[in-house]
Formats: sequence, structure tokens, C-alpha cells
Amino acid sequence: MKVAAKILVVFAAVVLVGALLAPPVYWLGRALVDAGTLPVLARVKFGSYFNRTLMILGLASIWPLLCWLGLASFKDLMLEPNPRRFFDLGLGALVGTAGFAFVLLFLYLGGFVALRGRLPWDSAWTLVLTAVAVPLIEETFFRGVLFGVLRRSWRWPYALAFLSFFFAILHFVNPRPGAPRISGAHWTSGFEHLAGLFWQFREPRLVLGGWVTLFLVGWILGYTVVRTRSLYLAMGLHGGWVLAMRFFDEFCRPVVTHTAWIGKDVRMGVAAVLLMLATHGVLYLLLEGRGPATPGNAEGGA
Repeated sequence: MKVAAKILVVFAAVVLVGALLAPPVYWLGRALVDAGTLPVLARVKFGSYFNRTLMILGLASIWPLLCWLGLASFKDLMLEPNPRRFFDLGLGALVGTAGFAFVLLFLYLGGFVALRGRLPWDSAWTLVLTAVAVPLIEETFFRGVLFGVLRRSWRWPYALAFLSFFFAILHFVNPRPGAPRISGAHWTSGFEHLAGLFWQFREPRLVLGGWVTLFLVGWILGYTVVRTRSLYLAMGLHGGWVLAMRFFDEFCRPVVTHTAWIGKDVRMGVAAVLLMLATHGVLYLLLEGRGPATPGNAEGGA
């Protein structure tokens, strides 16, 4: 079985098992709330349990996938120890947050967004937690495992283009805003939730509006991995972006929607695309000489 087919089989297995396990995980969370052990979980929706279950299963599937593909270590994924790991982590976080901060400032001064009346500082810690957890999981899985596996068979630009397309599409697998909330979950609730995640694909305009930005996000993150041969810069950059986007969601509200500069969220519109292009340019200059600079020098087959 070819590499891409094995990856798809593992991905399908993670989704299937996740849909089966999400209800018991939800019941466990509710039991902890009822017992007074973790009352903070009282406001957590079933969809969040579903997503976290998939994330944990995705991480747990990494080692079996590597074994199935005959890979013994992260060196087989074309990753190496990075003596500049803390510098790269900080550089990524700085570039990510500074870039989005500049865009948010532009949108604020231009009257496209405004600060909310009451700023939710009490939830600020969750922004930081998300900015740490999401990059750790997604970069390990996407740019670490999947990208490394694909680079063993394809030259890195082709592998990165394929993975970035896949990465961008997955970000549109979300429940419809205002969809009925699942309460009192039962054994089939995971599959019911799964069936409602693909609604945006029936409205191509919504997908295309943010797909370009997300494709560029995936490309930039993978490009840093090629240049540094590690995940630290990608994790820092991804974390900076997540922190800025979550700040926008929690602290800002759109004043003018669906303009050329910004769509229904900060990922859509000309401003986000220009930010990604500028970020790629900055990283190209900063990372010149730190890895394969041309497809001819890249890893992988022809």
C-alpha cells in the first residue's frame, strides 16, 4: 500500500474511533462536573469533547503510523536536533504575533473592527493555553509526521503543496454557527456531529474566501521546517498566529463585514493574504542559507 493510502487509512480510523469515543468522554466530563471535581467543564460543549478526542487520537496514532511505514525515528522524517531551538521558537512567535498585530491595528484604525464593550480579560489565560496546545499538536502531526513521510517519496515543493491543500481544507470542517447543541449525548452523537461538519462545502464561496490564506499558512509553516530541519520555528509562528486570532475573536467585533479587506473573519480578505505573502518574504530573508533553498537541493525523490 502506498504512503498516501496508508495515511488516509489511519486518518479514517482516527475519525471513526473518535466518533465512537466522544460520547463516553463527554459523559466522563459531565460526571466530573456533577461531582464538583471540575466545574469548569460545565460550559464545554459536546463538539469540544469531539475535537479534543480526535486530537488525542491523532497524537496517539503517530507512532503506529511510523511503524507501519517502516520509520524508526524522527530522523527518518528529515528532522534534526536544533541548537537554535529557543531562538527559532521566539522568532516564530514574534513574527506571528507582530504581523497579525499590524493587520489588526490597520483594521482598527480603518474602522473595520472595534473593541468589544467589555473586554474578557478573565478568559485571557485560555488564549495562551490554546496558542501553546494547538501548534504543539498540529505541527507535530502535519509538518512533522505527514510532511516528513511525504518528503521521503516526493520533492519537498510537491509534498508541501499537497499537504497545504489538505491542511487548508480541514479547517473548513466545522459545525454551522447556530446549529442545535447536542445535549445528553448518546452513542451515535459522534456520528451526528460528524455529519454536520461539512456544511461549508455546499457553499463554495465560503471555502474559497479563506482557502487561499490557509494554504499560504500551511506553505509558510512547511517552508520553515525545510529551512531549519526542525519544528520549533513553525510552532512559534503558528502559536503567534493562534494567539492573535483568538485575541481578535474574544476582544474585537467587526464593524464593517464582507469587504475586500476582511471577510466574515480575520482569515479572509486581502489583508490576510497580504500578511501571509509579507511573512513569507520576511522569513525567506531571515532563513537564507539555513537549508534547501531550491527544489534541486531538496530531499525526496524526483
